[in-house]
Amino acid sequence: AVATCCHHRCHPATYVNPEFMAMLGISRLEFQAMCKMSSWVCSEMGEHSSATNNACGSPGTRGNDPDAPSRDTSGDSAATRLFRNAAQKLSQAEKKRVGAMCKLIIDGGRI
Repeated sequence: AVATCCHHRCHPATYVNPEFMAMLGISRLEFQAMCKMSSWVCSEMGEHSSATNNACGSPGTRGNDPDAPSRDTSGDSAATRLFRNAAQKLSQAEKKRVGAMCKLIIDGGRI
């Protein structure tokens, strides 16, 4: 069995199978936004329950890894705008569904 994690930490520069995303027609910007949206499946109104911490990471640790590879952040602001725009338009239930779909797509390229 394979246990995948850290979808929110994926980045186009280090993702294992960028060809998979290209085959699906997912741009670099869309991929970055998908990685951010993947956290929605673990979210309860912005809070993480203890039941989801193992699958989604501990609260407060995202983006604080000093050993994470350096990365190109030139598309981050556009990806963040895309993420926020989608977040404003979706209900909490829709966000959970979108987050789950994002995780499945990201994992599809990891296999």
